[in-house]
Amino acid sequence: MMAEFHAPEEGFVHQNAAMPVVPPPERVAPIQHFVRERAAELEQAVTHNFAAALAIEMRPIAPEDYFLARPTEAARSFWFRQSGATTVEDSRLQQCLLAFASDYWLGGAAAIPHFLPTNSGEFLITSMDHAMWFHRPARCEAWMLHHTSSPSAGDGLGLTTGRIFDRDGRLIASTAQECLMRRLRT
Repeated sequence: MMAEFHAPEEGFVHQNAAMPVVPPPERVAPIQHFVRERAAELEQAVTHNFAAALAIEMRPIAPEDYFLARPTEAARSFWFRQSGATTVEDSRLQQCLLAFASDYWLGGAAAIPHFLPTNSGEFLITSMDHAMWFHRPARCEAWMLHHTSSPSAGDGLGLTTGRIFDRDGRLIASTAQECLMRRLRT
């Protein structure tokens, strides 16, 4: 692990990243609802992994695009939050919670144009590295949008980058992850 620390200070501020136009989280179904309602159409691995409660609450934008079809664009966006974070007051611990949540569904964006479902027993995907840059403080019990996209995959590896926005469109953090991706022979 490599970590850098910096005390907050007054300085220059700009943002050259626009939040995608998506429905608010109240108009997007939790992933469990989508999976339960469409279970007959989904791979068993999808229902097994997403029908029960997760450590973070996730609301994917247009889940049918990557659960029921093979998208041509290696990208996906989803709202997430950790409702249990309300009791955490320390901003550094909030960053730790955000780092934990940022790993959900990040690397898999590199796989979605190539293999569905990305969480099946026929496909191996594992993180090789994960990087994160914090731009502004955030509370993890609040809804945030993680917009992920993969600029490249090849030689068994996929790179995905992400931007985490708060509801007001402020860029909270940037993420990057490289994953090993392999089709398993049966």
